[in-house]
Amino acid sequence: MPKSGIGTPQLIAVGLFRAGDNKGAWDSKPDYKYYAGPVRLDARGTCVLFNGQVAFTSATSGWGHCGMLTAPPGP
Repeated sequence: MPKSGIGTPQLIAVGLFRAGDNKGAWDSKPDYKYYAGPVRLDARGTCVLFNGQVAFTSATSGWGHCGMLTAPPGP
């Protein structure tokens, strides 16, 4: 979610990638007003990397959350 410009159309993106095959799931549009996503990806037993972007600012988590063998409980 952007810190500024909330409610103003701008590029907002979110991505989730798994280690090994670098398969990913992402959502991105140039005219989101609040947030992108959600994204889902089966990555049991491996590490994942998260990234996000708002306008020209982006961040990446690095690989983490490694080794969960089961999916967390759903809603």
